[in-house]
Amino acid sequence: MQTPIFIVLGNKSRLPVGDTSYRKGKIRNITIQDITAVSQSKMASSITAYPGNYVENIRLENIHITGMGMGTVAEANAFFPENEKAYPENRMYGLAYPASGFYLRHVKNISIDGLYLSVKNKDLRPAIVLDDVSKATISKLNATQTSPEMGVVRLSKSNAITISNPIVENKKGSFVELVQTPEKELSMKRFKTYPNWLNKQHEAIALIDKNFYIFLLAGQSNMAGRGFVDDSSKLTNDSIFMLNKNNEWVLATDPVHFDKKEAGVGPAISFARALLKSNPNIKIGLVPSAVGGSSIRFWQPDSTYIGWHPYDDAIARVKNAQNYGTLKGVLWHQGESDDSPKGSARYMQQLSELIARFRKEFQTPNLPFVAGELGYFHPPYINDILKNVPTKIPFSAVVNSAGLIANPDKIHFTTSSARELGRRYAQSMDGMLDKK
Repeated sequence: MQTPIFIVLGNKSRLPVGDTSYRKGKIRNITIQDITAVSQSKMASSITAYPGNYVENIRLENIHITGMGMGTVAEANAFFPENEKAYPENRMYGLAYPASGFYLRHVKNISIDGLYLSVKNKDLRPAIVLDDVSKATISKLNATQTSPEMGVVRLSKSNAITISNPIVENKKGSFVELVQTPEKELSMKRFKTYPNWLNKQHEAIALIDKNFYIFLLAGQSNMAGRGFVDDSSKLTNDSIFMLNKNNEWVLATDPVHFDKKEAGVGPAISFARALLKSNPNIKIGLVPSAVGGSSIRFWQPDSTYIGWHPYDDAIARVKNAQNYGTLKGVLWHQGESDDSPKGSARYMQQLSELIARFRKEFQTPNLPFVAGELGYFHPPYINDILKNVPTKIPFSAVVNSAGLIANPDKIHFTTSSARELGRRYAQSMDGMLDKK
């Protein structure tokens, strides 16, 4: 089998026609006893829910699981999506979990008495990971440590954890690794300590996946997208995520943005798909921050536009995203609101100042910045400025919009043109990326 134990509380929120109520599901009061199983995948047994909601009151007794092993340090530290609206199956989070044996996230009141975890092949992941777990008692944990780089147990953002009478077959590294979990939240009983048994080096910071590439999407409506949503808009890719309006990572679908009810298809997802073709080993996180109708003058600190704070909101959302991955670049499409002789007069200076602020704020002086031309169905004032950006601002580029066409409103790109623009962004960004 692939995953011996799989319990998930999701949030698909599908209601009967005419039913406008919203009832959150619950999973609680489960006991599982006397299980012996062998896994043939890197998808560990798991009990999971989603942010703010918990699987509760679980008891596991006498559980013997032999895993396939072969997990890597990168998989142990990789970004692990919430994906609460996905179909509930073991691969909903990806084909490799951060743990080799058991993964627990968003769980309250769990008692484990006799958990025996082993692997058939060397595995560099922790045996068990607790992420946002409250009130856990683990007795008689028997696990083999195969990597001195990882603890047998990883506690992340968890509290009130008691571990008693564990058996560790190999003591080359730490037994417990703390990630954003104060030491006071861990109680060890009947455990003979040894040098470096506790690893607190990650206590104050999150584990960041260097292969999770984050991109800020900024500007106005043609970055937000006003193309009409079609059947392709809901197709997902397991390596492309977006930060939704609740600051949660979910699989990316159009509309990526949520600035206005008119949000539709923009360049974001086609950009990510094209970039993945030349960088197949990464995951991409899109941070939508564009606001339709926003002039560049609103893209500065403390500015407000129709209830949004375009610059400040973008900064806050990117800093949230940086807890999980690495900011690799900015995609900018803006200028329709400034496309006049008067509006364009200071545009180069304003854009230069904005780019400098982004780079200073994110402490990345060479942060790639790629702007897109306005559609040629607009006046030429802003495009005449943009063509000079690469020669005046280091580590910047401009993608052309030749051949792209407008919706009937004569303002926004059609669905197919928005997607083509995204592919052009990818081609330009790929040549500028720091892939270390």
